[in-house]
Amino acid sequence: MDEPRWLARARRNLGVKETPGRASTPSILKYRVMARVLLEGDDGAVPWCAIFVNAMLEAVGVRGSRSGMARSFSRWGKALPKDRIPAGAVVVLSSDRGPASGHVGFACGVSATHVWLLGGNQGDAVSVAPFRRERIVAVVWPGVEPVGPAMALKVAAAGAEVSDA
Repeated sequence: MDEPRWLARARRNLGVKETPGRASTPSILKYRVMARVLLEGDDGAVPWCAIFVNAMLEAVGVRGSRSGMARSFSRWGKALPKDRIPAGAVVVLSSDRGPASGHVGFACGVSATHVWLLGGNQGDAVSVAPFRRERIVAVVWPGVEPVGPAMALKVAAAGAEVSDA
């Protein structure tokens, strides 16, 4: 199966970075409009991981959660098993900022201990970053789309696995 169109769209945005200071990056402001999440504030003050996921889904004709909250995706789409993650699945992670907080991105790789997410607001940019699998709160898929096959586990060389981003 080819990569889901929302993941392909997200890949084209790799490298978009926040503008330091009180300014905002035009691309990130555009994500807010695309996502239908019109939050005010500069990039550094507004968490935009859910905005990015919503924008990429909406850009390809899939209705997102239309919320700026990462955890909103826990109640969106079709729930999938946490141990069989297809490329492009929306993965919701816990956060140390409390039970209402979290992070969200698109799965693009897995290992026994980590899931790699392509997402926004990862290191203040659109990037791919690894996260520990025990942080997974939910794995979901757009309800109207056929679910892709689970990704094969990556085999990492000893010590090659990267810690949390």
